[in-house]
Amino acid sequence: MLFFWELWAPILVSSCTVFVLAMLLRLVLHQSEWRQLPQHAEVTQALRRVPPAPGLYMLPHTIGQDLGRADLYAALEQGPVAYVTIARNGVPSASGRLLTSFLYHCGVSTVVAYATWHGFSTLNSGIRHMPLGIPFAHVVRVVFAIAGLAYAAAAFQDSVWFGRPWKSFLLTMVDAAVYALSTAVIFAWLWPI
Repeated sequence: MLFFWELWAPILVSSCTVFVLAMLLRLVLHQSEWRQLPQHAEVTQALRRVPPAPGLYMLPHTIGQDLGRADLYAALEQGPVAYVTIARNGVPSASGRLLTSFLYHCGVSTVVAYATWHGFSTLNSGIRHMPLGIPFAHVVRVVFAIAGLAYAAAAFQDSVWFGRPWKSFLLTMVDAAVYALSTAVIFAWLWPI
């Protein structure tokens, strides 16, 4: 836990900064990603008639099925092919989502701090010591790589396996680059001297 005491300031400042950036980017870049289904009211009513429990669903359901079967092949060809998330009914709690988002950013910054501290520190007589005077650009490169991977990695799988549009993936990569760069600059700025 020594890394946490030495790097608490960049952890906290980068978490707060990325939290604000995430809200801004959500408003600027991602609003156009979400569209309304044609015949939205009819689809909503159909789901209300036999309400599914919260969870992940796919149309047609092919998990564990032989995709060579003629009926499944026809259903996939005819479409629609969809991956749907059903959430709990009710107005979502903005405060709960904001808190969860902030804790996620704190987690990423803590993992970044852990990895960079262990990468830069030296072991002397069984005790880790943080070397002082690491060049700003070196801290930026290392932190950018780790934070970028942390913020971007999962989005690729969503596009490959669950049909998330590649444009959405690219927008998420922009988010990840902005988050990683801000995290990297803050870590380098507040790195112990």
